[in-house]
Amino acid sequence: MADIEEKTLYNTAKLNLLFLVISLLMAVVLSWMFWDDYDRSWKDYQSSFFTLRRAKLQKAFDEEPQILEWLLHYVFHLDSKHRLLILAFWII
Repeated sequence: MADIEEKTLYNTAKLNLLFLVISLLMAVVLSWMFWDDYDRSWKDYQSSFFTLRRAKLQKAFDEEPQILEWLLHYVFHLDSKHRLLILAFWII
């Protein structure tokens, strides 16, 4: 019974090799895609922009602390419990 060969329409060894090549190619392309998405040139500019914006807002809030209270109350409509959470996050 072990000597019986199965007859198939396609050569299984060639199909396995084809599947291996396509899988490796797909893995390489997928890795390249993730790396290209991670290594974007504008990310440094965006990071420096957020740092500058945070420094500018921090300076404005240090000069007039009631601005943050006004923003949290009138713009975001947050109650006092949520305002304390935002203020604690802002300080960090």
